[in-house]
Amino acid sequence: MKPNKYYDRFAISSYGIIRCPVTYWICSNPDCKKYHHDKLIGVTGSANYSDEYNEKMKCVRYDGRCTLWNSRITGEIFTEGLTDTSGRAPCPTTLWKYEQKQGKISAQELTSQDIDFNGVLHIDGHWVKTGWRNYIEAQLGKELTNRQWKRLRYKVIYVVATEDKVVLDFQITNIMPSYLELVPLINRIKSRIPNGDISKIVSDEDSAIIGAVAHVLPNVS
Repeated sequence: MKPNKYYDRFAISSYGIIRCPVTYWICSNPDCKKYHHDKLIGVTGSANYSDEYNEKMKCVRYDGRCTLWNSRITGEIFTEGLTDTSGRAPCPTTLWKYEQKQGKISAQELTSQDIDFNGVLHIDGHWVKTGWRNYIEAQLGKELTNRQWKRLRYKVIYVVATEDKVVLDFQITNIMPSYLELVPLINRIKSRIPNGDISKIVSDEDSAIIGAVAHVLPNVS
């Protein structure tokens, strides 16, 4: 084997872009003369991404449940503490996981404060009215255009709150939804508040709420 050419390869990783000097070789056998190159450990074939970065990208892409609006925040969360600069965002679904962690923290704060949480939650559906716009924009972290808002005006917002009217979560659905549309909302509440701490759920005679609660929290009245 004889060195034929020196070249730099760049591999993207969670720790930044890694520069790797490599050598292209040529077989010294005159009947062969095939070209070969140095292999990078941790990089499959001629890929520009390291294996660990690809693995993390697949994890956040396929474990996520929804796509959110700010992939830049995703990159900052994903590479927090790994480098001095904010990293590249693999997929905005990472924000979904981040929101669930923040939701669990909020639930812990709720149970540790002086708020009268006696295990009773209220779930009610309301028409999306003018007063909801500021609240929904604050939760989404962006302003809605009038066109986007008009689409929401013809939907229903289901809200989960304590008896002290502390809003824990909400979900926007179509008019007269199936219980399946509320299962993600109840699942989020279940993951944030221990099942044993929820003793009762109060709502109107909404078949969607009754079906979702029976499906996710069968032991709660």
